[in-house]
Amino acid sequence: MPEWKTVNEYGYDNYEVSSTGQVRNKKTGRILKPRPTKKGKKGYLLVALFKNGKRIDRLIHRLVLQAFVGPCLTGLQSNHKDGDKKINHVYNLEWVTPSENQKHAYDTGLKSAPVGQNHHMYGKKHKEESIEKMRKSKEGLYVGEKHPLTKLSEKDVISIRKMVKEGIKQTEIAKLKDIKPSAVNKIVKRRTWKHVK
Repeated sequence: MPEWKTVNEYGYDNYEVSSTGQVRNKKTGRILKPRPTKKGKKGYLLVALFKNGKRIDRLIHRLVLQAFVGPCLTGLQSNHKDGDKKINHVYNLEWVTPSENQKHAYDTGLKSAPVGQNHHMYGKKHKEESIEKMRKSKEGLYVGEKHPLTKLSEKDVISIRKMVKEGIKQTEIAKLKDIKPSAVNKIVKRRTWKHVK
């Protein structure tokens, strides 16, 4: 037997949502017919709620989570534990961080990991020890020379800033230092390597 709770979102309290993912009108008891989303986030189910003649479409899984788990905290996303977007039972739903949501999507096969030329690391070589350092680094960020993937030293950064002051083009400096021109620009504008005077 499903449990019912009032939909408290945006004052649409004339509707109830069940623990099994149904939505009904409190006054008439009529169960609303869900329909699939078409644009953007495809495959989710939504319902149309009305108040004072105004319609608002709401995703059913979010209504269930808000009613039975609690409001979505800043930075969290909804997740279907079994990966099926049409199963909106409260036991199948949870609030997660974006990284947890991505990991879940890869683990369940909803997304396939990019391979070959589509992978963001394609063509880049990193020492195994650098990759391991990145995995273990949860206490804080590596800064400057301490970052395991940096190609530059603090002396390089000082010389880059000096070369720009002397009128050398940033694209030429990038070629000389084997980095991207955008990296040179960020160094010059002190968006990166801020700690180097």
